[in-house]
This record gives sequence, C-alpha cells and structure tokens, in this order.
Amino acid sequence: MKYQKTCVLLLRASSKRALARQEAYCRILATQKNLEIRAVFRERKGEFFKKREGLKYMRAYVTYNPDVAYVIAYKQDSIARNNSEFFLIKHLLRNCLVEFLFVMRTPQPNF
Repeated sequence: MKYQKTCVLLLRASSKRALARQEAYCRILATQKNLEIRAVFRERKGEFFKKREGLKYMRAYVTYNPDVAYVIAYKQDSIARNNSEFFLIKHLLRNCLVEFLFVMRTPQPNF
C-alpha cells in the first residue's frame, strides 16, 4: 500500500454556496497532491478571531492528530484577515509541523 499524507480543509466564506465552491476547489487540490482529507472545518466570514469555532476545532484536531501534514484553504484570507493574524495562527500551530496549501495564491509584488 502506498503511503499517503493527510490534510484537513479550513473553509471560510460568507455563504453556503461560497463554502461549497471553496470545498470543491480544495478537494481538487488535495487530489492533485495525493493527500487524504481527514476533516473539513467550515466557518462563516466576519467572526472575530477569538470566536472562530472552525479555527479552534482545526487547531485541536491537528494538535491531537500529528499525522496531519497540511492545512488546505482556498486562499490565505480564508485563514486570516491580514498577515499579522496569519502569522499568529502559524505560530499557534508551530508544534504541529503542518504546512499551509492554498488553491489561490496571493500575487507577490514585484520590486
């Protein structure tokens, strides 16, 4: 049997339709990367950082399931509203050794 790495999906959108679309794209990415999806965490946009239940459950899940290698999200702002919040989340997950994968990449400025 071929070893397969595992992932979780973290979805965050303002409507059920948008959540479904994000989930479909994230599942495609997981398939392309040959990743087994262990769990899907959904939340509505607009929730304050401390009240984000999907993020709390995802963090607990990857903490207690060390075989999870990736967190897949549609794009970085699905995880955090700004870079500071994103790096705080990465810091909170530092001991879990997970990597983030995004369906949509944020364009990098050309300097």
